[in-house]
Amino acid sequence: MSAITLSNYHQSVPLYPTREILGANPYALRFVTGKIQQNQDVSLDANNAYLLPIGSIVGLASSGTNSGYYVLWNSTAADGSQTPVGVLFESMDTSQGVQPATIMTGGSVLQDKLLAASGTTIPPAGTILTGTEIQLEASVVPGAPF
Repeated sequence: MSAITLSNYHQSVPLYPTREILGANPYALRFVTGKIQQNQDVSLDANNAYLLPIGSIVGLASSGTNSGYYVLWNSTAADGSQTPVGVLFESMDTSQGVQPATIMTGGSVLQDKLLAASGTTIPPAGTILTGTEIQLEASVVPGAPF
């Protein structure tokens, strides 16, 4: 059996760091598996790979060239992805083409750990992300009483 070699990107990120990064409640999580459209451009790494980080809010496009794929949530889109449907539970290198991804559709996450398209406002902590069953929580301020 040959050894599996992970890319440099995957070596620098733990496989499942998500509960700690997102602050997710481990008892009420719900997921779907979906296909992420290629070349989503939230950030470029040193190798110019298109990275869609953990915590990216995604919508499901229902028309146009992205139809049937999950894309970064953009409240001004007109292809169906203007409604959020979940949060990426793992970081993705979308420069490698369409890829399967684990998308969180229920649970709770820290509001300040989420990402959306430029110009899209993430709802405040204490609310539910519209289109999902995800509760947005406030970050705990270090040293603050419980």
